[in-house]
Amino acid sequence: MPNIDFAAIKAAVSLQKAAEFLGLELKPSAGAFRCACPQCEKGGDRGLVITPGKGFYCFGVKKGGDVISLVAHVRDIGQREAAEQLFTAFMQEPEKPKRKAKKKAPVGGTVRPDTEWTIVDYLEQFA
Repeated sequence: MPNIDFAAIKAAVSLQKAAEFLGLELKPSAGAFRCACPQCEKGGDRGLVITPGKGFYCFGVKKGGDVISLVAHVRDIGQREAAEQLFTAFMQEPEKPKRKAKKKAPVGGTVRPDTEWTIVDYLEQFA
């Protein structure tokens, strides 16, 4: 994977989008959102707090951070892998479908663009 711009990811992906990506069920709570932490399973349904524009904090393990740290904590992975997952989910352009190559008509015959040719079709042209 190419170099990942952590600052660009942090600017492009909100904590709410990341929480949705992680499948967290957030409940509003005094200007913030709370939910159970699926990683450490401590603190009950208020164990993890997400404050928009600031960051997250897990009361179970007493640590917090930015959007990349949130993904790393919940999925129990490193910061780089978390950044790669966010990049892939939110910033990478999807691959364009490849176009099928047009089939050429056999010698002495014509083919419609939507026709699939088999060896029998080809031989029938010369029968």
